[in-house]
Amino acid sequence: MSLILVVVGLISASLTITNIRRPVQYLKNILLEMALGKLPTNKLKSSSDEIGEMSDAVNQLIASRKETADFAVQIGNGNLETAFKPLSKEDELGNSLIEMRHSLYKARNEEENRKIDDQKRSWATQGIAKFAEILRNDNDDIEKLSYHIIHNLVEYVGASVGGMFILSDEMDEEESFLELTASYAYDRRKYVKRQVFAGEGLVGACFQEQQTIYITEVPN
Repeated sequence: MSLILVVVGLISASLTITNIRRPVQYLKNILLEMALGKLPTNKLKSSSDEIGEMSDAVNQLIASRKETADFAVQIGNGNLETAFKPLSKEDELGNSLIEMRHSLYKARNEEENRKIDDQKRSWATQGIAKFAEILRNDNDDIEKLSYHIIHNLVEYVGASVGGMFILSDEMDEEESFLELTASYAYDRRKYVKRQVFAGEGLVGACFQEQQTIYITEVPN
């Protein structure tokens, strides 16, 4: 009888060890694969014992690493707006990727700002060259020069309306006035004659104050 109990006990122990060894060996293989950078595609089976708790922990680890890997791919593709949350403050890999995204985002903004600055400098340089050429070619006729300046200026800055006023040659400052020598509006030349005295309207105020007047709210 004792021998039978011993045999039954050995068989039971062997089965128990086998039931424990198999999932532990499986978990070991999974962890070894993860150590090489490979992530399993299937979730580990869960249970209510310690092995099940270990499986749940490994499943959570696999899921988080997949999210981290996907986030890294998105960053590599330039998708810096992709949402991502590290596991915790101790998640070194996740937090490092967040920091890398911040650095890349900052570098991209700086590059965009540099491009904008380069475009502005290029725009200004080309404009200076353009109007220098106009001044060289038409400096013998004030009306022709005025028209070419205001025509090109309106188009170059993308405005709708522009006018060129020239100070008269009157010796008496009180009698001097500004004369409209050329105007351009909505892609065509305008033939308008107008005289403005110092302090009169926006043009006269601009001349009198010797400063640019910039209006942000223009009445109808």
